[in-house]
Amino acid sequence: MNKNSSKKWLVLLLALGMVIALSACGSKEEQPTESKNEAVKVDEPKKVEGYTADDAFTWLEESGLVTSEAEDVTTKYEGSEGLVKALKTDEVDIMEFEKDENAAKYHNPDMNSYAVKNIYILIKKGQDNAENFLKVLESGKALTVQTSYASNEQKKVADLMGSDADFLPVVEAYFALPKDQKSSTWDTYMVKKSLLGPELLLI
Repeated sequence: MNKNSSKKWLVLLLALGMVIALSACGSKEEQPTESKNEAVKVDEPKKVEGYTADDAFTWLEESGLVTSEAEDVTTKYEGSEGLVKALKTDEVDIMEFEKDENAAKYHNPDMNSYAVKNIYILIKKGQDNAENFLKVLESGKALTVQTSYASNEQKKVADLMGSDADFLPVVEAYFALPKDQKSSTWDTYMVKKSLLGPELLLI
């Protein structure tokens, strides 16, 4: 009887040990899962009502106001209050903020910088088209926009550059521009475009 009694106790202890071990394993598995979820929640950027930098870039690109690729430069602006994401293109810098007020701090039309909702843009090329940039952002979608020019002289330079005209007519049109339009015309329509034929570029 002692043998049977001790076997029962041994089986009972083993069963009890297995139940304790299984319940301990189950609770250990749950704890890391919860902490992983909490860590993900902490790392996620705060979502706000408003636009995203990616959406603003897409709308401007589809409207023909931006033709270059976007580069994420968010890390360069770490510490900017409320900054979510920053994109850089040849034509414009786009910054997405958590709140409209954060973007509004940088609004300065005299410096070609504008805020629409929670998006701030700095127009580097195409400053004469600022109105079109704003129309697109205010509408929250791509639009068919007509290119604006500061003057007929600027339009002439843009047309000549677009038609791959000879060097001399372009230079004459450029020097006929009013002084206050030369810099923006150069940046918008002439930089990174060849005025020389391919045979001259080889020299």
